[in-house]
Amino acid sequence: MGSGKSTVGPILANTMGYKFIDLDILIEDREHRKISEIFASEGEQKFRWLERETLREILLNKLTIVSLGGGTVTNNETLELVKQAGVMVYLKSDAEHIFQRLRTKSDRPMLRDDSGQLLDGVDLKKKIDKLLSVREQYYQQADVIITTDDKKSDIPLMNLQKNSLRTLTNNYHIVTVPLGDRSYPIHIGAKLLKDIGTLCVQRNLARTIIVITDENVARHYLPTVKTSLEKRKFSVQTIVLPPGERQKSLDTAEKIYTKLLEWNIERNSTIIALGGGVIGDLAGFIAATYQRGIGFIQIPTSLLAQVDSSVGGKVGINHPLAKNMIGAFYQPQFVLADTSVLKTLPKRELICGMGEVVKYGVILDKQFFSFIEQNLSKALSGNKKVLSYIIRRSCELKAHVVSHDEKEQHLRAILNFGHTIGHALERAGKFTLLKHGEAILYGMIAEMNIAFESGMISFADRERMERLIRQISIPSLTLLRLRNSELFETMRKDKKVKDSFIRMTLPQTIGKISLPMNVDEQLIDRAIDYVKLYGV
Repeated sequence: MGSGKSTVGPILANTMGYKFIDLDILIEDREHRKISEIFASEGEQKFRWLERETLREILLNKLTIVSLGGGTVTNNETLELVKQAGVMVYLKSDAEHIFQRLRTKSDRPMLRDDSGQLLDGVDLKKKIDKLLSVREQYYQQADVIITTDDKKSDIPLMNLQKNSLRTLTNNYHIVTVPLGDRSYPIHIGAKLLKDIGTLCVQRNLARTIIVITDENVARHYLPTVKTSLEKRKFSVQTIVLPPGERQKSLDTAEKIYTKLLEWNIERNSTIIALGGGVIGDLAGFIAATYQRGIGFIQIPTSLLAQVDSSVGGKVGINHPLAKNMIGAFYQPQFVLADTSVLKTLPKRELICGMGEVVKYGVILDKQFFSFIEQNLSKALSGNKKVLSYIIRRSCELKAHVVSHDEKEQHLRAILNFGHTIGHALERAGKFTLLKHGEAILYGMIAEMNIAFESGMISFADRERMERLIRQISIPSLTLLRLRNSELFETMRKDKKVKDSFIRMTLPQTIGKISLPMNVDEQLIDRAIDYVKLYGV
């Protein structure tokens, strides 16, 4: 409340030719009484139900801008309704500015104390502080966040039009990774590659850009990216590598450093990673280490990279003895996830991406897991709407974790579910038997079985996850020839190992997971045998 919704909404609606609805006013008109009277006579719970059902009705209308009440999205069911129906814009103000705007208002039920008396002065400021602290976690799930602190409430209209007009009309979303002065947006939508030049201009980037990609991606998308940048007067150099995990090596990194030095690339230049997870990890590692750090942009072109590896700033290369052991935490300036590029992905690559998608549902969001169950066939057949939501929700979940633990000191370790055994399977197959996403699917089956044998998760939840993974149809590859001893050798080099104990994050139920814990090696051995026979 007090952020400018009721002022900005009608102006924006008029500009765009949309219908504007203030949810609170509509409810008051229908109920023939004030919101404060509904609160007083029937309580907040009844009002939130009335609010949700009214909103459900009006969201059936297209081309509508709705001003929500300040507490509307604090109900999870209502929040999900809003996110699935359209685009959520958060007008963000701090407590002091809201206090100045609301101190003379008398019709806000949330500005009263338990006895119904209006609050003022210090008590009002404390109430606003408390409301913001409780509600911020919901507000941060908005597609677009606009700050309205230091200007009149109609001025952010310019920003809303610039950042949101396309969002409202073309299913284009922005998810923010909130990391203070290193925060950055993830742009998600169709046909965005041609906008890369404009986005780079808006970020006021220096004129030298190096695009690192691989041969497969370059054939499809490098011309579009290069043309967009050159139209905006950027000088573009390109490095095109063979595809495959083997490129994540010190040898390849050295060759790229040599190119950059030969081209006299300066510290204010920017590297764009155009490709899947391998290119993103490698190009990000180069950006983090060349001249101790230059600009970096991620343009992920695989589902796996769009939902996971391009977000969060983990960059690195492999060592012959272990995967991703040489690297850094280095955040990009922004991420551009063009959903149109997924149409050229082979079915196997979509399957790989679903490995990370399922992981998010298992560890963080039971509702998202249910959505995957219900829409899996659509996702694997390339349904644009389903894939767009999957990418967006995955990015939201990862952004939330990264914002609380950027450098994996505690919470971020939960994102490694399935990876301890998965990485070992991937390496034992010499990175050719299994792709990364396939290995993670197998790794989740194994680690879920460890959780079940440890009494942490129910038989029903284990079966539910395995049933979903069976529908993903991992390629029929026999793992029987992989030796358990070799897998253990890799796991003992895992980054979570502590005091020589292999540690894993294990599910407690669908949607909730533990922090890293020591795991008995006999349980791991049985889980490996279990997954080796899986599907045989």
